[in-house]
Amino acid sequence: MCSGKQFWAALVAICLAVTVIGCDNGDKPVEGNGQENGQKPPLGSQDNTNGNNTDVELPATPEMPKVILTGTHSDSCLVKVGDVMPVAELPDVGGGMHSLADLYGEKLTVVFFWKRSKLYAVAEFEDLDGDIVAPYLEKGVRVIGINVGDSPEQVAAQIQKVDAKFANLLDPNEAFFAQVATEKVPRTYLLDSQGRILWFDLEYSPSTRRNLERGIKFVLGETTPDEAETTSP
Repeated sequence: MCSGKQFWAALVAICLAVTVIGCDNGDKPVEGNGQENGQKPPLGSQDNTNGNNTDVELPATPEMPKVILTGTHSDSCLVKVGDVMPVAELPDVGGGMHSLADLYGEKLTVVFFWKRSKLYAVAEFEDLDGDIVAPYLEKGVRVIGINVGDSPEQVAAQIQKVDAKFANLLDPNEAFFAQVATEKVPRTYLLDSQGRILWFDLEYSPSTRRNLERGIKFVLGETTPDEAETTSP
């Protein structure tokens, strides 16, 4: 048997050992970014694996809107992005003949096929002055409306109704439209200064208006409000 002094000495030694071990485990620092113990990493913390700041998102690069079509709609398109709009000589409502290329803008041209029997085509006709002509005419952008199949009198009445400021030509026998597509009006094409198609759409909707504006601003080096917000620091 051990003496009292030996017993107490042994007990004190055991207590000291337990205390040291307990303190070491409890004070061990947490590795990583603080998520292991339920804490969120501080703003601007870095990923220890590659040193990159994981909280900073790179700004989106503005780009020309993409044209995405179903198989059926794609088959109806005889000219597509990258193609040059066919050459044409078309009359206006007064009977005067015009080369389509002679009406192209210095930087961009919006060519718009429409007819009075199509509700959305008429809606686009009424929007083009405010959406495109007024803000972009002085920036080298032109609009050309091409009516498909209506009489000169009907087209003249529509022009007068909205006091359209853009050029309007007639395709009375739909011969020019037949070189561009097999069906579906309205159609809207954005061309560069040489008549090459940059973007187009087969309908008229909020997305058509938005993407047309984005395409114009992209070429002009401008940004839309949502792009400005995305790319701001």
